[in-house]
Amino acid sequence: MDAEQTFLWLQALRLKGRSQGSDLAAALGQSEEEAAVALESLESEGLVIRGDGFYGLSEGGNLLRIAALDAERASVDTELLEGLYAEFLRVDADFKRLVTRVQLGDVSLEELSRDLTEHHELFRALVLRFTNLVPRLERYGPRFDSAFEYLRAGDRRYLASPLVESYHSLWFEFHEELIQMTGRTRAAEEAGSSAT
Repeated sequence: MDAEQTFLWLQALRLKGRSQGSDLAAALGQSEEEAAVALESLESEGLVIRGDGFYGLSEGGNLLRIAALDAERASVDTELLEGLYAEFLRVDADFKRLVTRVQLGDVSLEELSRDLTEHHELFRALVLRFTNLVPRLERYGPRFDSAFEYLRAGDRRYLASPLVESYHSLWFEFHEELIQMTGRTRAAEEAGSSAT
């Protein structure tokens, strides 16, 4: 497995936390057989640890992941990345307001479909711009599309349920990617948002 693929798997484990191979395979668009081979290779290199059918990052795996993330950050246009992140935060605020309205029961299925369609079209264009800057993010587009299609078909679980790969779950994961890419921390971001 090359360094780029190794980073993808290690980063997926960092974002997902302790995970089964099938969850990691789905996140990376791989078959379960491919995931088994990749995880066995990473385990043999001491980069991941396995127990009770779950995988996690080893200390060495996390250090390698951090080094790869630092190298990636140094290779991108920082000004462009920061500009895109500022755009994301504006869309983030709109999305969180929509989720809150749904959770409070203030949105009909028709309104949800209309508002989410408008949001999704805007957000997908932004994801594409991030992907042009950092190609490894390309897997997020199809995953958001899938959650959106379930929602459009009327399955509200795909907005924010933790039991499926919901739009909100993906949103949180994508936001964490951006936080790490820009050298920020989740705690600092949350403190900043609560202060505004």
